Amino acid sequence: MKCIRNFYSLLYKKGNNCSENEIDQDFFQHYPKLNEKSKQLLDKDISVEELAKAFSSCKESAPGPDGITYKVYKKFWSILGIYIIESWVFSVETGILPPSHLELALSLLPKEGKNLNEIKNWHPITLSNCDSKIITNCN
Repeated sequence: MKCIRNFYSLLYKKGNNCSENEIDQDFFQHYPKLNEKSKQLLDKDISVEELAKAFSSCKESAPGPDGITYKVYKKFWSILGIYIIESWVFSVETGILPPSHLELALSLLPKEGKNLNEIKNWHPITLSNCDSKIITNCN
């Protein structure tokens, strides 16, 4: 674990070499802005139907740290859907995300055809909990 942590710490530290003097202070002045219609669309409440549509587009994948798969959500959707919405509404009102939305797990996948004795030949992916992926899938 120490070797893996050191490898990725050094890898990502290399890309962060710009000083404050090199940062473009005008970047956000020239960045495209959302129009009022888009802002309102993003701010509107999520309906049960929208959440169900978002959930139906989720493909079975590895679960996050809580270990709860999409199969569990599918089986108990009629019970869980409303709780996911209520949790999201609470988060929007309070500005506090539920702990399950803050948990992530890092997993290393082997790169095909590479020497797997070298850490550089493993690809890191981040696994988040399915409840978080469902809510962020709403558009």
